Amino acid sequence: MNQTNSSKQILLSVVGVAILVVAVVGVSFAFFNYTRTGGNNTVSTGHIEFTSTNTLINVQNVFPVAKSAVAANNANVGSGTVKISGNTDYTNGIDFTVKATAVSSSIGTTAGKIPLSVKVTHGTLPSGMTVTPTSYEDGATITENSPLATGHINSGVTVTNAEINILAYIDASKIAITDTSTRNGDPSVAAPTGEVNGTTNDWIQDRTVMTTAQWNALNSTGASFKITVEANEGAAA
Repeated sequence: MNQTNSSKQILLSVVGVAILVVAVVGVSFAFFNYTRTGGNNTVSTGHIEFTSTNTLINVQNVFPVAKSAVAANNANVGSGTVKISGNTDYTNGIDFTVKATAVSSSIGTTAGKIPLSVKVTHGTLPSGMTVTPTSYEDGATITENSPLATGHINSGVTVTNAEINILAYIDASKIAITDTSTRNGDPSVAAPTGEVNGTTNDWIQDRTVMTTAQWNALNSTGASFKITVEANEGAAA
């Protein structure tokens, strides 16, 4: 009888040790894999939207126009309007750039580009929004990725249909159409001195020379560019 009780005691001791080992291992395992879940993280993007009445501005089948006559209702002026709406909670607000891309203005010569002038203005802006237009006039012409306007919207400001207006035209004071010039439509060639077959240097001055054929070709090819808008979180002050 005593031998039987001793065997039970030994068995219970072994079982007790096994349970203790399991408990220690379990606590150790839980400790080294400890995690804690905190509160929710919030990412606030806000909302911004850009729309355009003309994503592609064409200057086609037109005649040169005086700078003083440039207006949206002029048949010889290409026009487009970028409308901006939105808001953001970004601490530094939103920066944006409106630029010209896919610019096509070749007049059929190696260096020849039609002098495409662009006038950029903006409408009434809400407090907390700024727009800086960049016009290309008086001899300056757009090229690929030329900025047309840059702007900023402050955090917490709501914008509704703010407008950037873009007018494209061929400045009459910057172009000369003639078939009697040795420049042959290439503005990289210096204008000749004196008289050349009836075309004088005084008449050409600093204008881009095009032949009649080159001008007529613009009726089908035209000059064009796309309006592209890029927006990013504002830079830290």
